[in-house]
Order: sequence, then C-alpha cells, then structure tokens
Amino acid sequence: SFEEIPKPVVRQANRCLLDFIGCYWGGLAVQQSRSLLKLVHEINPKPEASLWGTAMKAGMAEAAFGHGCIGHHLEYDDGISLGAHWGSETIPAILAMAEHTGCGGKEVLAAMVVAYETGNRVSQAFSSKLLSHGVHFPCVMGVFGTASGVARLAGLSVSQTAESMGNACLTPMAPYLPAFSGAPI
Repeated sequence: SFEEIPKPVVRQANRCLLDFIGCYWGGLAVQQSRSLLKLVHEINPKPEASLWGTAMKAGMAEAAFGHGCIGHHLEYDDGISLGAHWGSETIPAILAMAEHTGCGGKEVLAAMVVAYETGNRVSQAFSSKLLSHGVHFPCVMGVFGTASGVARLAGLSVSQTAESMGNACLTPMAPYLPAFSGAPI
C-alpha cells in the first residue's frame, strides 16, 4: 500500500513523475509530436484517456504509446544503468489507467513504485545480454514494469499480474540503432 512505501521512495517517485512530465512537454515542442498525437487519436478515438497538450482523447493503450514516445523523444527521461527509461515506459500507461478508472495520486505513486521495482529486477537479469546483441533493452524490459504497475492500479491478483507479465513477453524487440548511429528516435 502507499502507506508502506518509505518517505524517501515517495519523494523519488514524485521526482520521477515530474521528470517525465517535463520530458513530455519538452518533446511535445518537436513538430512531429503533434502529428503523432493526431495519428494516435485517429487510430483509436475512444475517449478513455486525454492526449496531453491537445483537446483530443484516445484509447488508453494508444494514449500511453503516444505519451511514451514523446516523453522519450529527447532522451532526457530518467534512466539507470542497465535499467531503462522507466518514466517514458511506465508512467504514461499508469496515468492512462488512472484517468480511466479515477485513481488518485497515492495509487499512481504506488503503481509507479511497483513498476520501477519490477522493471529494475527483470532488467538487471537480462539487459546486459540484450545490449551486447544490439537489442534496445529499455523497450524490451519496460513492458514488465508497465504490466506490473498497471496491474497494481487495476487491482489484479498475484496470478493475474504474473499472467500480464507473461503476455508482456510477446512485445517485439527493437534494434538499438539510434543509440549506435545517432539516428533520431
């Protein structure tokens, strides 16, 4: 529960949330970002989640995808060595779910702590191997944190959370070309 999270962890979760929001608004200034949000809305205009900085809404998954891409665009979002950019990978999905279900700030922060903790643990086991093979490990590992954080908000049981993390294994892998070549995200 939120009450069980140590105060320094709550402060850090708040910093991570503010970091992601700042990175998102910085990325939103890139011209293609508005085009991405328009496309996200066109793909699924179901009004489940706001598309930040616009009057549009979209399905939760599509909104989370768009927000994550924009938040990661400038490569300033939080990250850890052999971890990932958990903010751009987990926070958009958690906030989309929170908006859709009406969860409050304490629940969002608790879900973020679960997401970061899970993502870090899975990532530490696999990321160095993925990186050595040219695989973009943040996107591969981020799905585990996202699945666990959203499962926390959705109130899923331990076995349902494990199943959602199992489904996360189906996420496609991406090459690490931008990091190696300087290509834009």
